Amino acid sequence: MQSMEDQTRDQGHRKQTSGFHQLPMELWIVVTEHLRQDASRSFQFYPIRPLNMPAIKSLRLTSRSFNAIVEPLYWERVELFPTTRPGESRQIIQHLHHNPAHRQLVKCLVLSKWRPPPPLGDGADSNPTPEPTRPHVDLLSEIFTKLHNLRAIQVTWSHMTCAMYEHLYSLQQLEYLEFVKPPIIPLEGTLDTGRLNATALRLKAIAVSMGAVATIPGVSACARLFLSPSLEQLSISSSMAPFIHTLTNQNSFDQLRHYEAVEPFDLGGFEEFYAFAAHCPNLTSVKFRPRITTEVNELDAIPSPPDNILTQLRCFDGTLQLAARIVPGRPVERVITACPSFQLDNAFEASLKRLSNSSRSIKALRLNIRYLEDSYLSIISRVMAPLEELEITLYLHLVPGVGKIETRLHLDQMKPLSRLRAFVLKNLQSPSIGPGPGAVPEPFPEMADGPSQVSAMKELCKNHHSLEYVELGQTARWSKNHDGWTWRSSSGSAVVDLQATGDQ
Repeated sequence: MQSMEDQTRDQGHRKQTSGFHQLPMELWIVVTEHLRQDASRSFQFYPIRPLNMPAIKSLRLTSRSFNAIVEPLYWERVELFPTTRPGESRQIIQHLHHNPAHRQLVKCLVLSKWRPPPPLGDGADSNPTPEPTRPHVDLLSEIFTKLHNLRAIQVTWSHMTCAMYEHLYSLQQLEYLEFVKPPIIPLEGTLDTGRLNATALRLKAIAVSMGAVATIPGVSACARLFLSPSLEQLSISSSMAPFIHTLTNQNSFDQLRHYEAVEPFDLGGFEEFYAFAAHCPNLTSVKFRPRITTEVNELDAIPSPPDNILTQLRCFDGTLQLAARIVPGRPVERVITACPSFQLDNAFEASLKRLSNSSRSIKALRLNIRYLEDSYLSIISRVMAPLEELEITLYLHLVPGVGKIETRLHLDQMKPLSRLRAFVLKNLQSPSIGPGPGAVPEPFPEMADGPSQVSAMKELCKNHHSLEYVELGQTARWSKNHDGWTWRSSSGSAVVDLQATGDQ
C-alpha cells in the first residue's frame, strides 16, 4: 500500500508530465532545431545544418510523442555508405522502399564511397565486406529515383547510373548539388543528354569535382546541370572547367554570384574563364586554387582580363600574384590570398603595390603565408594604409622544424593603418587537425592567454582608435564593448580596462 508521501509524489509527477506534453507543437519544433550541429560540418553550399543524430535517435525512443516530433528530422538527411557500412545502408534502402511517407521527408541525400562488386574470381578488391551484403547498384538506383523532394544531394567517390543522372533533371525542389569524383557506369542503353532539360530546374549551387575515370557522358550530364537559370554559386575542378566553359559560353548567367575553381587549375584556361565571365554580369566573388607548385613566372604569364568583365567583383580569393593580375580596375573590397615564400621583400611589395594602386576600394586583406617576415607588417601598412580588416594566417607549425615565431611582434609598424577595425594573427587550422583548444600550437607561446596579451593590446589600441576585434594566436579573442575590452578563451573570460594603469 502506497504511503501518502508516495501518492503525493506520483500526482506531482503526473501533473508535470501532463503539462510537459501539452506544450504546443510549434514550441517543440523550435526546441528540436537546437539539435542541429555546427554548419561547418555540412557539405559545401548547403545552408541547412546537419542534425545531431545520436540525440535524435535517443529522443525517438523516449516516447511516442517525441518520436512523432523528431521523425521528420530523422529522415530529413539520409546517409548511405554502401561499401563501408553495407548492412546499415541496406536497412535504410529497404525501409524507404516500403515506406513512401518517409521517402517524402528526405530532403538531403549523401551517397559515399560506393563501388561495384568485383568480377567473380577477382581478388583485387581491397574491401573485405562480403559481396552479398553490399547493396546492388540497381537497388541504389531504384530508391534514388523514388526520392522526389530532395533539396540537396552529395555524391562522394561513388558511381552513378544513367537512371540516377536522368532523375536529377526531374527534381523540381533540388537546390544544392555536390559531386566529388563520381564517374558514370555503363548500363544497357546510353545516356541521352540531348533530352536532359535543365532550364526548368531551380538549382542554386553546384560543386563538381570530376576524377580522371569520369566518362564523357558523365561529364556532359553534370555540365548540362549548370544551365539552370537560377544558378547562384558554381564550383568546378580544372578537369571540367574547359568543358563547362565551352558548353555554357552562349548563355547568360544573370543570377551567378560566386565562381570557384578548385584543385590544380590549368593556368592556360584563363582565356576560357574570361569568355565565360563575360556571360556573368553580376559575378561578385571568385576563388582560384592554383596548384601549390605553381611558379611565380607562370602566374605572371596569365593575361589580364578585359575591362568589360568582372565589373561587379567585390571579393577575390587566390594567390597574391593572381590577385595582382585580376583585381586591378575592379571594385574589390575584400582580398583573401596566399603567397609563396618570396625570395625578396621587393617582390612581395611589388605585388601589393600593383594590387593597391589599381584598386583603392580594398578594405579587407586576409593573407595566408608560411612565415611572418620582419618587414611584412611594415610593407602591408605602408602600401595598403586604408585597410579596415587585416588577417594574417600562418602555417609555420606545419613546416618541419618550425614551431613558433622567434622574433617579437612589430606592432608599431602598423601605425599607418589608422582605420583598422579588426586584426587577426594566428596559425592556420589544418584540415587534418581536429578543432578544439590546443589542436593548433600557439605561434606566440609567451602570449598564450588573455592576461599575457594586455601589453600588446594596449599598444594596438593606442595606435588604432577604431579597433573592435583582435586575435593574437590560437587562444584568446578580444572584442570591444561599452565596458571596455573583453577577452574570451576556453579557460574563461574577463573584462579589461586597457586605459587603466596596470595590466588588469
